[in-house]
Amino acid sequence: MTSCLGALAGKDITTLSMDHPDPARARAEALFKKEEQRREGEKAMAEYLAESQATREKTARLRALRLAREAAAKEAAARHTRKQAS
Repeated sequence: MTSCLGALAGKDITTLSMDHPDPARARAEALFKKEEQRREGEKAMAEYLAESQATREKTARLRALRLAREAAAKEAAARHTRKQAS
């Protein structure tokens, strides 16, 4: 029975070694990293913009509710004052 290494001993095997980095591989990895960072940046910006839009919409909704509540309270106070004056 021969081991796998014994069977491959006479063949050329390309191994990846960090001792002698391939310049093309280093460029490819750098490009990949830049592209990944760009995608992550775009995703983060999209999330930021979505959160900002949601905050603006929530603020507008709450403001409208507050103004309606204040108007109703003012109207109720005016009715109460008119009722007492009668």
